[in-house]
Amino acid sequence: MEERSISLSALLPVIRDVLAAGGEFSIKPRGKSMLPYLREGRDSVVLSPLTQNPKKGDILLYLRANGAPILHRVVRVERNGTLSMRGDNQYFIERGIRSEQVVAIVKRFSTRGHERHTDSFSSRLYLLRRRMSYPFRYLFFGVLRRVKRLLKGVKTHG
Repeated sequence: MEERSISLSALLPVIRDVLAAGGEFSIKPRGKSMLPYLREGRDSVVLSPLTQNPKKGDILLYLRANGAPILHRVVRVERNGTLSMRGDNQYFIERGIRSEQVVAIVKRFSTRGHERHTDSFSSRLYLLRRRMSYPFRYLFFGVLRRVKRLLKGVKTHG
């Protein structure tokens, strides 16, 4: 069976209908923002209806203010009920995501032919390692970005 690539934006009405009927919807995420947890072209995620309030660590499909669908992880639930989101491979936190922007939650995913649950022991261990290493990764990659900028400046001026 041939796989076709359809934009997530184009699929949103179908996804919403399936979820509203109590079903689930499987997609293959695109991009690098959720590396190394989810890899484009290899992994797929199962979107489920959100039946309870999201919590830190959940992976949600939500719509940005410009309407773009995004699959990122909750890094904080704010006191006012909004969410702060970030991709596992990113450092920028997107704040102020409201509940009406959330389309679905990822409860399980497939990687390398194996189905895994996002609340499994290995997934929780991965999340703990990512949380603990974030400050060091942020510092390391920040220094690396600055060095690259300096080297680029030396090449263009030298």
